[in-house]
Amino acid sequence: MNIILLSPQDEKSNSVYLLDDERAGHIINVLKSKPGDTIEIGIYNGDLGKAKVVGVQDGKVELEIIKTYPKVLNTPGIHLICALPRPQTLKKILFHAASMGVERIDFIKSNRVEKSFYQSHLLRKEYYGKLIKLGMSQGKQTMAPEIFFHKKFKAYFENVFPYIERRKSLKLIAENTAHRTLFDIYTNNTGFVTVAIGPEGGWIPFEIDFMKNVGFIPFSISKWTLRVEAAVISTLSQIELLSNRMLKQQPPSSNQ
Repeated sequence: MNIILLSPQDEKSNSVYLLDDERAGHIINVLKSKPGDTIEIGIYNGDLGKAKVVGVQDGKVELEIIKTYPKVLNTPGIHLICALPRPQTLKKILFHAASMGVERIDFIKSNRVEKSFYQSHLLRKEYYGKLIKLGMSQGKQTMAPEIFFHKKFKAYFENVFPYIERRKSLKLIAENTAHRTLFDIYTNNTGFVTVAIGPEGGWIPFEIDFMKNVGFIPFSISKWTLRVEAAVISTLSQIELLSNRMLKQQPPSSNQ
């Protein structure tokens, strides 16, 4: 944990929080914090900050927030559309996407997604929510991604996507036969990004054509064939790299 993530349920009184779970164990056994020490915290769906350890007793930790500040965002908002993977891969994607600041994840059915994947307990919020919080703590994120699961490919793009898609977003579909990379497509005018990552066996031609018809641009992540979780991490890393590069290339703003 690179920050201790606090939620409203932890608040004991104004600015004072009481922890008695794995976060308390991390503070006691890993950080080895004592009363009076200061640690980095984040407010769930709120600000980053610092808190003072007020008390440590019987495996419980009491914290008092002493400072908060907003997180500075240098990357565009990201909406991830991902063919639902097998449960072990789903765990990794939820963790890493949350740690890398993805705003929304829609897991969808594609031709090469097995129906049994939809029976996993990980599709229930009480289970995937834990992975999201761990990822947020790792990446020093405070805003939790929205998570949705859809059982029909075509119905998702016809009935759901038009209502959540942002008009000026850059819509991308990872496709290993594409000739262009993100370096060829991404510009300094790129704002919100929607990126679709397929299943282990890849998208079928119908799915690729369907998404292209609703505005998605095919791109190649790498010359190598990647696992789904690696494709997600690689794509998000490339977006961050390009976004930061574009920011550095922008002329300084004038005060006149």
